[in-house]
Amino acid sequence: MAILEGLTDQGQVVPVQVDTQGRIVAQGLQGPEGPQGPEGPPGKDGTDGGSFALPPNPKNGQYLGWENNTLAWLDAPLPPPGPITGVVWTSRTSATDNSWRSVCWSAEVGLFVAVATSGTGDRVMTSPDGINWTSRTSAADKTWLSVCWSAEVGLFVAVTNNGTGDLVMTSPDGINWTSRVITANRSWKSVCWSAEAGLFVAVAASGTGDRVMTSPDGINWTSRTSATDNEWRSVCWSAEAGRFVAVADSGTGDRVMTSPDGINWTSRTSATDNNWRSVCWSREVGRFVAVADSGTGDRVMTSV
Repeated sequence: MAILEGLTDQGQVVPVQVDTQGRIVAQGLQGPEGPQGPEGPPGKDGTDGGSFALPPNPKNGQYLGWENNTLAWLDAPLPPPGPITGVVWTSRTSATDNSWRSVCWSAEVGLFVAVATSGTGDRVMTSPDGINWTSRTSAADKTWLSVCWSAEVGLFVAVTNNGTGDLVMTSPDGINWTSRVITANRSWKSVCWSAEAGLFVAVAASGTGDRVMTSPDGINWTSRTSATDNEWRSVCWSAEAGRFVAVADSGTGDRVMTSPDGINWTSRTSATDNNWRSVCWSREVGRFVAVADSGTGDRVMTSV
């Protein structure tokens, strides 16, 4: 790590370092008043980098980042050392050659969990590091399309688009899975968790007026009225925006719906009527991003 000089906190020198990820890390001490730091180096576009004031009162181990579009000292743990860029990819041996459709991570369990739409009794695989994978016995041989984790409930939840009754499976550890019986036999495509709402929310591509279901525990599920009977493909949650957002691959001008609580849903105008397949939220950027598998040069849409 390299020591930075001249960064100020309301006239105070803040001892900070830059870690291997290029992030500024506070050391938790404040020195006497120091001078304003020198102007930064030219940016990539040729403009001056400039100088800036740090937010007040850093604590030991915090790092500098963005929160609600404001520079702040954050408590989230630093990633492990080494370059983490997402640019260079390495092939890894999967546990089986099933059709893997969804993967998630649990910090509490310390496992990646992936689910598949094919295979015999082995439509789950787990890994502690993303490199070494182990087959696990799935609760049933369904077309498992989506899996998520809830730290608050301590449960993985996966949903499928086929079968009768047992369209959900859950696991506390990613290894031992249990089928859950639900009353809405719909084509469930995606599931997510909201700690703030205290709910799992799943969306479906079939059904009449009930293409959403929610659960506080992953076991007991309640049908909810969807904004429209579009073929809903993906759902995510934003704590900062305080809403769920779902996207669809059918409908006319209304391939987005939102909800503040997972229960009451409102249609929104989609940017285009492409086949929207997935949506996610970035706290740091403050933006929803959705992607589609149709359209000409416009297969991404965003919302702030």
